[in-house]
Amino acid sequence: MPKDAIAFARALEPMHIAWLEDLITGDYTVYPNAEVYRDVTMSTSVPIHTGEQIYLRQNFKDLIEKQAVNIVGPDPADVGGIAELKWIAEYADLHGILCAPHGVF
Repeated sequence: MPKDAIAFARALEPMHIAWLEDLITGDYTVYPNAEVYRDVTMSTSVPIHTGEQIYLRQNFKDLIEKQAVNIVGPDPADVGGIAELKWIAEYADLHGILCAPHGVF
């Protein structure tokens, strides 16, 4: 739940971790709720990351435009390949959001 995600993130703030990943959406969730993710992101200093289970570039658009997370992590196999991952990364960069792709091995 979002309140639990916020409490967890705040508890980890003194540890200065790199990011917390997929706090709201879990496996098999096609798209995130950008408004909920934004609430969590704005409530903590820990960077918030999501994207591994998001399909296609269109499902990243709202998340990026609303500054709902600090880092997106698209999986090239889920978004349509390297070219689509590149589009997402560039679009995120235009909005000041970092990209840490998933499953690029």
